[in-house]
Amino acid sequence: VKKLKEIEEHMDPKPYYMFISPPSIEQLELRLRARNTESDAQIATRISAAEAEVRFGKQAGNFDKVIVNDILEDTFSEIKTALGLEYEHLAAFDAR
Repeated sequence: VKKLKEIEEHMDPKPYYMFISPPSIEQLELRLRARNTESDAQIATRISAAEAEVRFGKQAGNFDKVIVNDILEDTFSEIKTALGLEYEHLAAFDAR
């Protein structure tokens, strides 16, 4: 992370990091099981990885914004708003 911060100081525009989090690990597991596309072992592996990712994602300073993906339309709107505020030039693409 330190090396990344050193690199991004020289970037224009500056990167904006968002973490999209599931509402909860339990909800994530329910979603994965409802898809019925993975075995129990695969789901267990994904849940284990997700727990670590969520801990990292919610740790202060790792991301500029954390968004909880509860309702898809609301999540999309929040992402769009955050990016529009951070990168004003993206507003020109909104008309498309």
